[in-house]
This record gives sequence, structure tokens and C-alpha cells, in this order.
Amino acid sequence: MNVSSIVKTELPSGFPFVCYQDCYALCGQPQPDNLKEFKELTWTHILNLRNPEELQTLDFEMSGLCEKLSLDYSHIPIIVNSNFDKQALQQIHNLLNSNPNKKWVIHCASGTRSALALIAHFLFLGRYKKDELSDLAQQLGLSSLQMLDRLYDTIENQK
Repeated sequence: MNVSSIVKTELPSGFPFVCYQDCYALCGQPQPDNLKEFKELTWTHILNLRNPEELQTLDFEMSGLCEKLSLDYSHIPIIVNSNFDKQALQQIHNLLNSNPNKKWVIHCASGTRSALALIAHFLFLGRYKKDELSDLAQQLGLSSLQMLDRLYDTIENQK
């Protein structure tokens, strides 16, 4: 694994994110000003992994703001009833795979699901082997390796 392709960085305002190969930004919930900054830095696609009930706590509407900023917006929650939704993970993989040259901001509440969604994409691609996942997960900022095992089991054991 080339860890030099993974960089912990931040927007000019200080909003932190993990950047993978300059095409995937993984982060927690961006605020309206953060979305504007991503746009100014040529990020073009927003992928929201949060559940609908989580979005009710925001004081702005994500899809409408993205439309106003001319950012492509997708909303695909990956956790259903406390479990990974394999169909949602496959949908994310298909979306990322069909737009490989785009710059994606993948977000959830804290960044954990963002890292897991990107890892799932790589598993569907066959880019990483199981024994490489913990190093990749740590570089992407994932602190719970138990969640990584659950993700792997969801993808590999339900084929």
C-alpha cells in the first residue's frame, strides 16, 4: 500500500479531512462554508452517508445547498438497523466506479463511515487484500478495527 497517497489535511478554514490520491476527501459533517471551500478547491461530488434522521439535526438542507453550489450530490446511508447495508455499499461502489476521474467528498458524522465506504469500494475492486486492510484503515483515520471486520464480513461472506 502506498501511504504517501493518503494525507491528513484541512480546508483553509481549518476543517479537517483525509485525502486519498487527491480524488477522495473523507470527513465528518461539512457545514455550508466548508462545502463552498471544497467547491473552490475543485471538489465536484458530495456523497452523504448519514441516515435521514441524522440530517434532521442540521440547520441547512444538504441537497439544496449542493445544488445551489453546483455540486453533484448523492445520499446513500450505509448503516441500517445497526448493520452495514451491502446493497448500499454496492451502490456506492458502482457510483464511484462510474465516475473515476471525479473528486469526491465522502462524509458522515465523524468520518468513520466515510473511511469504511471507501474501503468497501476497494474491496469490491479487489484493490486490497484482507491483511492489508488494518493498515489502510488506520491511515484513513478509522479507529475501530472491529467495524472493519464487520464490513469485511458483510462484503465477503454475503457474496
